[in-house]
Amino acid sequence: MSALTEDVWKSVPDEALFRRMQTGLGYDRDAVVETAKVRFITEPGREVTQRLVDVDPSDIDGGQQVRTIPKYRGRKNYSGWLWMATASRTVPYESLLERTRILIADYDTSVVGVTSQGIELTGSADDGKAVSRYPDLLLLRRDAPPLVVDVTSRDRLHKPKRVASFTWTGAAMTGAGWEYEVWCDADRTALANLTLLSGYRRSSVIALDVVADIMSAEPAGTLQEIEDALALRHRRMDVVPAVRYAMWHGVLDFDIGQLIDTDTELAYAGSRHRE
Repeated sequence: MSALTEDVWKSVPDEALFRRMQTGLGYDRDAVVETAKVRFITEPGREVTQRLVDVDPSDIDGGQQVRTIPKYRGRKNYSGWLWMATASRTVPYESLLERTRILIADYDTSVVGVTSQGIELTGSADDGKAVSRYPDLLLLRRDAPPLVVDVTSRDRLHKPKRVASFTWTGAAMTGAGWEYEVWCDADRTALANLTLLSGYRRSSVIALDVVADIMSAEPAGTLQEIEDALALRHRRMDVVPAVRYAMWHGVLDFDIGQLIDTDTELAYAGSRHRE
């Protein structure tokens, strides 16, 4: 991911609350993990229920939904399916906000797998009451623990039942050695850039010989300078999409927090691009 900073990709309106939810503060993590189980459906369609500590996250990746996104008259959210360059498949989203978080995951070159609505997490709270919930996303990452993500809007963030549910999930995930994130927004400029570049993700519509030229030349300079140099050897109509493809896939590094224009500084990212 180019020029990634947590300040850009995560808007945290209440740091103490986010820390509490994402780490499970207030819960006995050992007790939560002891009862926590995960139900998932593998890609071939086999339903599996295991203790959370025994789950291999790679068995969940690419599996089927365990929760069908509800559709009903009068609903205010927009659901659908998003094609991802990561693993070249589509994943469902329940809201436009969730779609945005999936798009961020697709841009993140450390992410190797994304599953939406793929697990049911059950167990017991500290008071013994049964808990059952469906986290939104599971992200598998290179050289990092699996990350479970719940997406929520700012206006629903402080609702007591939601806070309790997220905090219990945080206790279960961190107690099992996974990571947990509650996500509600990101920097507007970064998201605008992400939307622009997402139109150039598919290798099937990109002149890959131009991308190979970029990797061979290891360029550095403004967007305009690099495009002009490549246009001496390739058609400009092929150059423009190829450069943006390289920006999306981490071949070219830049500041995602600054609006992309002809003066945007680019630099070859070397081995950091998506493998």
